[in-house]
Amino acid sequence: MAYRLVHGPEDTAYYLSSGICHVTNVLRIDTGHDPWIRLRDGRLPISHFFDYLCMFHAFQNSLAIMPDKTMIFSSLRFRCAALTAPALLAMMLTAVPAHRADAQPEPTYTERYRPQYHFTPAVNWTNDPNGLVWFDDEYHLFYQYNPFGARWGHMSWGHAVSPDLLHWEHLPVAIPETDSVMAFSGSAVVDWNNWVYAEEIPTDPWRSGQSLPRALTLRADALGDLWLVQRPVEELKTLRETHRRLDARAITEGEHDLTGEGIAGKAIELVVELEIGDAAEVGLKVRQGEGEETVIGYDVRRKEVFVNQYPSGEKAFHPTFADLFEASMEALEGRVKLHVFVDWSSVEVFADDGAIVFTSQVFPSPDSEGVSIYAEGGEARLVSLDMWTLASVW
Repeated sequence: MAYRLVHGPEDTAYYLSSGICHVTNVLRIDTGHDPWIRLRDGRLPISHFFDYLCMFHAFQNSLAIMPDKTMIFSSLRFRCAALTAPALLAMMLTAVPAHRADAQPEPTYTERYRPQYHFTPAVNWTNDPNGLVWFDDEYHLFYQYNPFGARWGHMSWGHAVSPDLLHWEHLPVAIPETDSVMAFSGSAVVDWNNWVYAEEIPTDPWRSGQSLPRALTLRADALGDLWLVQRPVEELKTLRETHRRLDARAITEGEHDLTGEGIAGKAIELVVELEIGDAAEVGLKVRQGEGEETVIGYDVRRKEVFVNQYPSGEKAFHPTFADLFEASMEALEGRVKLHVFVDWSSVEVFADDGAIVFTSQVFPSPDSEGVSIYAEGGEARLVSLDMWTLASVW
């Protein structure tokens, strides 16, 4: 997952992720203070950070530092070194020999469950990203990678580049495992349950991928409190192809199939606004087929938006896979707006204008492409619905 920081100089140049500039146990990093970090070899003062613009990503324990500013890099492969960001990247691109596993079959990118506009490695295992860096007019994505198989192990840094965060060129491994010493990123894991079944998801010849790149902003609420807001990056609009729009209509109690109106697909974007009326629950269902659907709804009494993954498709590979994800949300002026991205094996939902985001893996039949709207316990209203089919980035 890549996070764009949009309030820095030049607006779009800087990204936060699980870090190319990883450090451990940062005690403080702040202008005007003398910060220290604890390394394997002892404590090291880094007073050279004075007056440099630094940010600490508390959740992922990594630093994001503006390009051309001094930075600290520490990993199992390299001892601590003070480098500028371009110098560090150049070192990674030139000083580390290319490392590949034995020959692998060429991927088709049409394999069952292969995401069509999310990043995945061509083959083998990946988990969290190590960093996303803009350098020489390209985005560089480094990510945890096993060059030798589709299960966790032999952790190395995979590498890909892109001009637009969507179309990626796979490059040789940037930092390979050496002498049984693996190269980790140091990221925190938010969804521990995911790690229980991650090695069992039914994908081949790759396993796991990245969520959509997102722009981060801060939004003040009525009390003046600031909330982090995530929105899909604007570049995703370039993938839009066929457009369908439905205008306002009543949603009587029950489910209403929209397939006959051209609203369907397994690689689509939906922007839906619903008026809850006197319904107890209202929402939409995607990737519908025989006995399969992913439900995205709003529970009026509980004031919660949710994604129900239980009926989404294949789940027998692990007993803990299917789940119900929910978050508190007010239906302002009695309306709910949902921005939904459906891919071959994922559903991502942006609600409350990005203040709430769900990312869910799903494994339905390739033929399950239906979309419907529904209301329970009363009548609701569809204010508007826009759908775009999305082109493959491969």
